[in-house]
This record gives sequence, structure tokens and C-alpha cells, in this order.
Amino acid sequence: MGFSYSQNDSPVMCFNAAKSVQSGWFSDKTITIDPNNDAGSCYSGPLYGLDSYTSSPADANVLIQLLSTGATNYHIGFNGKQGSNSGTVEHGNRVLITTQAATGASLKIANLGAGQSYTIANYDGSGRDVTISVTSVSGSDHAVIDIMCGPALCSSDGQCDDNNA
Repeated sequence: MGFSYSQNDSPVMCFNAAKSVQSGWFSDKTITIDPNNDAGSCYSGPLYGLDSYTSSPADANVLIQLLSTGATNYHIGFNGKQGSNSGTVEHGNRVLITTQAATGASLKIANLGAGQSYTIANYDGSGRDVTISVTSVSGSDHAVIDIMCGPALCSSDGQCDDNNA
């Protein structure tokens, strides 16, 4: 399901968010957001690392999937560097955003720490921007994030009548 290292039992780390969603292992703590139909704050709250799956609150999220009508899906996860993910080599204790093509290939497009954000411009060709912001990081347990799904852009002057010609 992806790249591996030459050691047999290390490094100890989890799959990225795209591969974890694909596996279905964490489906009860995966939230799906539809940026094409939701405007404003699509999500605001904690995002736990995969190793915190069993110790996190029952209603906690460990994976976020952004629905897409196109060929590329977006996935968000917290790469908490502890337990079963203690050997993660890159971007420990950061929020990772990955894409996954219909072929199954995934690609990391952003890694975010506290105070950072990433914008997916013109999400799905909808005219909307989707911005993922990290408010804070609580060690290797979780991050607090906000996902803003912007309103659709006006396709005509009548839709956005601001009294300007």
C-alpha cells in the first residue's frame, strides 16, 4: 500500500490519512465533509492521531475525508509521533493533507503546525476555496483544526448584486 523502508520491524509508523481511509480501519472515527455543499465552517475541533484511536473520546475524529466529484480526493490526519506511530520519519506531530487519485496513489501536499494553514483554491472547480488551519497542537496526541469552506463565487452580477455595475 505504499513506500517501505529496508528494515524488517522499523520504523514503527502508520499509513497516511488517504491510505488509512482506504483501509476502512478507522471508519467509526472518520468524518466526511462535502465542501461543494457546505459553506462557512465545515469543521472545527480536535483531530487525534491514529495511535490515539482507542484512548480518544468516543466521538473523536482521527481522519477527515473531503468529498470530491472529481478524480482526486483529499484526506486530513494528525501525524502524532507516539506508540504505533513513534518511528514516523517525516512531519511528526503535524497535520498532514494528502490527495489520492482514483488509481489509489497518494501524495502529501501539505504539513502544518500550529498557526499554519493551507488553502485548496477553487475546490473541485466549484469556485470555492477550502482552507485548513491548525489552531494548536497538543504534543503527540491531537491538533485543533478549523476547515473553512468558502462560498461559491458569483457567476453573474445578479448573483452578487452589490449595486456596482
